[in-house]
Amino acid sequence: MKILLTLDYEVFFGHNSGSIEGCLISPTQKIIEILDKHNVKATFFVDAGYVERIKHQCTFYPELENEYEKLVKH
Repeated sequence: MKILLTLDYEVFFGHNSGSIEGCLISPTQKIIEILDKHNVKATFFVDAGYVERIKHQCTFYPELENEYEKLVKH
């Protein structure tokens, strides 16, 4: 049997949506560790609109630049 595993890598906008570290990076790393442990492959679909929106928001909120860089590096 062949199973295809796909995951969405995205965060919603709005109040109390959390941080990039807490909502994306840390949970995704945990998933990757589990997948690696069991030698399972997966495809992650990245919400490119979200990444572009964070980049745009850095113009108005310079404190987001660090978050944006973490996101792009990950």
